[in-house]
Amino acid sequence: MIYTITLNPSIDYYIKVDNIKLGDINRFDDYHYVAAGKGINCSKVLNLLGIDSKAIYFSGNSTGKYINRHLKKYPYISTCPIENVSGATRINVKVIGNNETAFNSIGPEIDENAKKDLLEIIDTFEEDDYMIISGSLPKNVDTDYVKQICLKASERKAKVILDVPN
Repeated sequence: MIYTITLNPSIDYYIKVDNIKLGDINRFDDYHYVAAGKGINCSKVLNLLGIDSKAIYFSGNSTGKYINRHLKKYPYISTCPIENVSGATRINVKVIGNNETAFNSIGPEIDENAKKDLLEIIDTFEEDDYMIISGSLPKNVDTDYVKQICLKASERKAKVILDVPN
């Protein structure tokens, strides 16, 4: 199995604005929402290729529930939301106009029980599994925890692909 882990998932809210006037009310022409985060996006690419994956991510409040619902439409993605999160999953705003401008939220605080839940999931990995851990880190998740995740997956003999900031 290919597992994708998104520690800081988001709803990306795309709005299309032809002419932005700072300091004024702007109306936008079009918008859409998507479940996102680099790990979730990896699962979406695998889905396009017809490859099964399991998306593991921290999920908080109504925004987390939106991500859970959104991912159900992908036939090759099974979801594993970890819902012990203090706060809402973040919403990022992407403004598409002459240039793309992004406003990315920092995300919720991940409590110790949620961190423990993720480590318990990794305890189920097997030798031929792959773990892709990708994306930004929430405010109280540090690189030491990411190392702990990678070591645990390696102990299970899963192959680890890491793409997070240091």
